[in-house]
This record gives sequence, structure tokens and C-alpha cells, in this order.
Amino acid sequence: DQTIHNEQRAYRIESEDSYRSTLQARPAAPHAPHAPPAQPAAHAPLAQAPVRLRLTL
Repeated sequence: DQTIHNEQRAYRIESEDSYRSTLQARPAAPHAPHAPPAQPAAHAPLAQAPVRLRLTL
């Protein structure tokens, strides 16, 4: 359960960072090193959908 909660927190942090990056209109430097692993990228689309729905609600 802890792993799931940690992942959710990580996705929330990434979503907040991406939202802030869009407001700042600057390329996210901290996200660059995370791109090569491709693990968060693969799970991101699946996690971002529910997060966006939660934000809209």
C-alpha cells in the first residue's frame, strides 16, 4: 500500500510541477533527467487521467 501511496504522491508532485512549468512557460529542468528511465513516462498517461478528473471535480 505504501508503494501505491508513494506513486500517487509522486504523480501529484509531477502534475503540480508540470502545471507550474506551463505557468512559468519554462522547460522543466528537473523532469529532463527523469525522461531517460521512461518508467514515469509510461505510467504518467495512466495516472494523469484520474488526476485531471480529480482536479476538475
